[in-house]
Amino acid sequence: MPSAVADSRLIVPRLPPRHISRPRLLADLDRAADLPLTLLAAGPGSGKTVLLSDWVRHTSARVAWLTPTAADADPRRFWPLLAGALYSVAGIDRGPPGMPQTGTFDLVQALLADVPDHAPQLVVVIDDAHVLNPQEVLEGLDRLIRGSQGLRLILSARSDPL
Repeated sequence: MPSAVADSRLIVPRLPPRHISRPRLLADLDRAADLPLTLLAAGPGSGKTVLLSDWVRHTSARVAWLTPTAADADPRRFWPLLAGALYSVAGIDRGPPGMPQTGTFDLVQALLADVPDHAPQLVVVIDDAHVLNPQEVLEGLDRLIRGSQGLRLILSARSDPL
């Protein structure tokens, strides 16, 4: 019997009941919509996740959310996780029968190439991006944003990525 439990790393976190919306910061995120990369860096507990969760609820873009753990920084775990996030929001089929189903950088790139040009903007939010230290993952993300038209990457981290 298939499991109906969703992977919590791929779900936009709920807003706290008493959160305070930040219209100026939400507007700043909207103004950056044409940029391929947005970095939101601030210390722990400063409200990065709450701000992005609030923004996701107001945007018309399709948003793939990813909150990796330290163990997910391994490329063999990161790329399948990112592919899972993309499958959930991009309206992308899991590929033809001959296409490998393992989540590698090449598969993620192929999935993004299948996104229709007329579709709403695709945004990938990576919360806790500071755990992504392996050079292979960071270089892969760099190649994705440089080579994928219409893709926007938002990194939320406690410090600037390497």
